[in-house]
Amino acid sequence: MTSWTCNETDRELMIRHEDEHRRYGIDLPAPPERVDRFEEAVELIAALMAQEGVTANPNIIEAKNGFYDTLVGAGHHDAERMAESLGKPFYIESPGIGLKKYPSCYHTHRALDGVFQLLGEHRLSDKDIAEVDVGTSERAMRVLAFTEPATPYQAKFSMPYCIAAAVVDHEVTLVPDTRTSMAAGV
Repeated sequence: MTSWTCNETDRELMIRHEDEHRRYGIDLPAPPERVDRFEEAVELIAALMAQEGVTANPNIIEAKNGFYDTLVGAGHHDAERMAESLGKPFYIESPGIGLKKYPSCYHTHRALDGVFQLLGEHRLSDKDIAEVDVGTSERAMRVLAFTEPATPYQAKFSMPYCIAAAVVDHEVTLVPDTRTSMAAGV
C-alpha cells in the first residue's frame, strides 16, 4: 500500500491554490470536506470564467491536437468505432485507477525512470553530468510543450525541467526549485 505525506513544498502549493480559489470567491473547507464541495467549486469557476468571456473550442474532441489526436494520433481515429465499445467496460472499472509515479506528464516517466536508475547505479550527482539527451515520440513532444516552464503546471509538461529536477534534486516535485530551474536553463 502506498501512502502520501504532505511535505513543506506540498503545503506551499496548497496555500497557493487556496489563495487562487479565494480570488474567485471560493473559501475552501478543510481537506476532508473538499471532495464533497469539488463539483460546486468547479461549477462556480466555470460560471465565473464564462462571465469573463472565457470560451473553449467547441470542436476540441476532433480539432487538430484535440482529444482524438492526443489519444490515438493525428488522423488515426474512428469516432463510430470508438463509440461502439464506450463503457464496455469503463476504464475506472477495468483496469481501474492507477497512481502516477511522478507528479508530471506520463510522457516524462520512462525518461525519469532511466535517469533515476543511472543516478543510483553509478552514484552520480548533478556535477558529474554535462548533458542529458532524451529520445521520445512525436506525440510526447506535442504534449511536452514547455521547454522553459514559468509555472508549476508548465513544469509538469516540460521534459527539460523534469530531467533537471531528477538530476539536481533527485526528485520531481510540482513546485519548481530555483536550482532546478537554473539547471534546466529556465
